[in-house]
Amino acid sequence: MIARILILTFLFSFNLQAKEGMSYIEFTMRQQEKLKYQNLDNYKKNLKDKTVVQKVSLKKAAPSQIQNTYTPPNIYKVGEALSLNYYVEYNGPSLSDSYQDGATYNRYNTGQDIFGKAMDATGSHQTYHALTIGYQTSINTRIFYGYTFQENLNSDIEYQTNNSDGSTNTYTRSKGPSDNNKRIGLSVFNIIDNQYINFSNNHYYEISSTYGSETEEMMFGLGVQPTLSFKNNISGLYLGLTGEIQRNFFKEREVYPSCGDIDCPIPNRYQTLYVQVQPMANYKINDIVTLKSTLKFDWDQRGNQVDSTKDFNRNMDDIARVGADFYLGYGITAGTHLEFSIEDPEIEKTMLGASLNMNLF
Repeated sequence: MIARILILTFLFSFNLQAKEGMSYIEFTMRQQEKLKYQNLDNYKKNLKDKTVVQKVSLKKAAPSQIQNTYTPPNIYKVGEALSLNYYVEYNGPSLSDSYQDGATYNRYNTGQDIFGKAMDATGSHQTYHALTIGYQTSINTRIFYGYTFQENLNSDIEYQTNNSDGSTNTYTRSKGPSDNNKRIGLSVFNIIDNQYINFSNNHYYEISSTYGSETEEMMFGLGVQPTLSFKNNISGLYLGLTGEIQRNFFKEREVYPSCGDIDCPIPNRYQTLYVQVQPMANYKINDIVTLKSTLKFDWDQRGNQVDSTKDFNRNMDDIARVGADFYLGYGITAGTHLEFSIEDPEIEKTMLGASLNMNLF
């Protein structure tokens, strides 16, 4: 279940855009301007370097005749192509006062247990962290590495689990961090770009690197995250649709745990396929404030269900999120939001949160 938190990374972080392809060109132009206005003495000193100026007579040559072919060192090219993004999100209190101190509604605790019953969404206030390192390989492609983790901020948060006879047990969630599987991937931008739509896609390989994945003997995961934006004539309005399909591979899809001296009658069915659809509508009021709204729907298949296209399970709660982002300058954006369940619209299934996104370079 925790592994799916990564979806937000890429539903937020694959709200992270690639660096502008003009940056290297702008760098070269700045170098040209510097050389253009240097005095003649500087030109004379550089005449011996054929990569800086052509050998012409400075006494007779007009400034326009002096050709600049300056090439910046390769290290500059590498630096311009690199990107580093850090995103942190705070999942705070619910609008309901029925939770114990430090507890809240957490969508990522929802889903179905082995009996097909809904899991308890109660969790600690939490921070979620995502670090993405990218390298622009061309104007429309970028390779990336993503690492994410979350941290429960409060201890002894009580939640319940279901038994086969209908009874429940009460446990507590521990305080502290837990990480998710790491990802490497390729972003391809502007696959389709016309007057109506823009279509881009992320392709990724998920590395089995957490304790939970190793316990389940997960080998790896493969996924795609398409993004479709709809162009319109309303200034500041952004309409889009993102999605995700992830296929997970295990040594065994279904494992029967031991119940004493015999195998339990119900196997552990690992999540073999995950599907998410996320429509969104944002409105940029000005250069600082952007209003944001999104819906999130997802389904999964477990164990041998992946061999069929008919059997899909309700996965995490379907939710809506509304909020606002505030651009602070220097690549830093702060945000606040309200998240609530749309399939069980009750005040207990609400959560207030905040976020900070930093494009470090």
